[in-house]
Amino acid sequence: MSQLYASGAPPSAPSSAQTSPLPVATPMLSVVKEGMLRKQGGRVQSWKDRWFVLTTNDIAYFKTRNSEEPIKRIQVSAIKSCDEVQAQPDSRGARPDHFYFTLNTEGRLFTICSRTAQERSDWVAAIRQYLPAPAVVASPIEISAEQAEAERAEAETREKAAAELEAANAAAAAAAVIVPKPFTPATRAPTSDVPLERTFEIEQFVGQMKSIVRSEKFSDITFEVGESNFYAHKAIIAARCPKLAGLFQAHTARVPLVGIEPAHFSIVLDFIYADEAALTPANAVDLYHAAATYGLSRLQQLTETYVRDNISVDNVLTLLKAANRREARELERLCLGFVSDVQRYQSVIRQKEATEIAQVNKDLYVRLSQVLAEAPEAFAHSLGDVIVGPTTLTSDLLGLLSSVAHADVHIKAKDSEIFAHRILLVTRCESLLHEGGAGNANLAQSGFVTLRLPTLEGQVIYTLLQYLYSNSVSVDRLHDTYGLIALADSVQQDPIVSVCNEMMRQNLNASTALKILMVSSKYQLLTLKKATLALIVRESGAICTRKDLKPVLNEFPNNLIDICRALVKGEGGAFSDDEDDDDDEDEDTSDFERI
Repeated sequence: MSQLYASGAPPSAPSSAQTSPLPVATPMLSVVKEGMLRKQGGRVQSWKDRWFVLTTNDIAYFKTRNSEEPIKRIQVSAIKSCDEVQAQPDSRGARPDHFYFTLNTEGRLFTICSRTAQERSDWVAAIRQYLPAPAVVASPIEISAEQAEAERAEAETREKAAAELEAANAAAAAAAVIVPKPFTPATRAPTSDVPLERTFEIEQFVGQMKSIVRSEKFSDITFEVGESNFYAHKAIIAARCPKLAGLFQAHTARVPLVGIEPAHFSIVLDFIYADEAALTPANAVDLYHAAATYGLSRLQQLTETYVRDNISVDNVLTLLKAANRREARELERLCLGFVSDVQRYQSVIRQKEATEIAQVNKDLYVRLSQVLAEAPEAFAHSLGDVIVGPTTLTSDLLGLLSSVAHADVHIKAKDSEIFAHRILLVTRCESLLHEGGAGNANLAQSGFVTLRLPTLEGQVIYTLLQYLYSNSVSVDRLHDTYGLIALADSVQQDPIVSVCNEMMRQNLNASTALKILMVSSKYQLLTLKKATLALIVRESGAICTRKDLKPVLNEFPNNLIDICRALVKGEGGAFSDDEDDDDDEDEDTSDFERI
């Protein structure tokens, strides 16, 4: 940054975007806003570029965006006021065409410069929402009646929020406190079972997630963007966008957002919930900036790829202006690199939009008009392909089971407790909630919903939850399959039933045949049942002498008929009820007689 601003005066435009990575020293989850601003020195009244990071606790400024340690941290609680001001005549290097604001603390007044009036307003609004209620002191800065009224309204809002929080804390103290904890499976002896993993097509999963975007149903957080309110769910936001989740806590009900348009935030929510974004040349750059601001790297890659694939002579200047306004330097160089072709340049520079740029942004116009003078390799990187990472939608949501962030469902299993999330269970498998005894009235209440499934082991329930959260399932023990298919059948999850079917088929042998016969009969898995009976015929000597034969036949008497018929008719005729049985009279029926 020092190479760009060698003098002590403010520049014509700050040089870095708010899309740069957060310095290591600043916790990611608490970041509210960050970006490059200019700060006036305390003793030497000169101006220097500094990378500012606002969190809910403090404002830190760094020498560069890559610095690990801040030059100074200003506690938010120590800031008396944050005000927009005009340039002072006696301020060294101050210019009337720049936009200034101040941080008034106990021992010092910090003066800061931004590039645009909008950027200044965004910073002031972001800082003010975390300031303590102002003390009644004489302010050195004259404020308007409208601003005074706004500050009074903010103070009233903070007092109301504090009262609501106190009431909520009192209610929580009076009730039994449930502390969510991740599920820990019991230690079990190793087995020789062949495990099975299956990932299903994601279309249905995405469709179900899209159905709850901006839905008020079970919403526990509202984002205020301009005049619009967006309902959301803390668990999903926490799983998919930790940086945005850093703006709220467990008791927070509303979060105001600045620096983004409602239409653009709506698309950001589409991406968070369903990994989809409706990109157009008009919104791509703004969404690129939003993705960088909220740490959504895949959305940032998707928007950059969209711009590369859709940039044209007709829209390049629109994209260039947006990239310059949003300080998206990578996209800005992409646009300039596109124009560096002679034929494109000649078409673009004659457009009316180019004349408008020359009138309102001379620096950008100079760069545009000089692109042909730069070496082609200067734009080689900008014009290269972008590697878009795979979707992390399902893996992010699966992480909620281990983090139990914002869990509100308490499942009591036979041997353990599991914590889950109401919005995902209602969306993916509402039958599970009713199976556990939660009625519609219970679901509508705030706080934890308790499900009781005392006949099922925790591992069985957890396996089903893994599927509901990630659209994938992994079964490594045949024993778990018997409970899992019972649960899946009762809550109408046919994909899990098919997985259990396959798991039993690939672990079918003489020691498992009788149990699998019983399960396949109960759940009408006819192909598996036929394969099991065929195995019993082939291994009749070993199977018909097993100690567990009698309990199986006592529980399912019809299986006795099936086994006898299979032994008499042989492997290929287990279900041939209409064939003539006279041809089988001479067969060896020792196993049949043994049964």
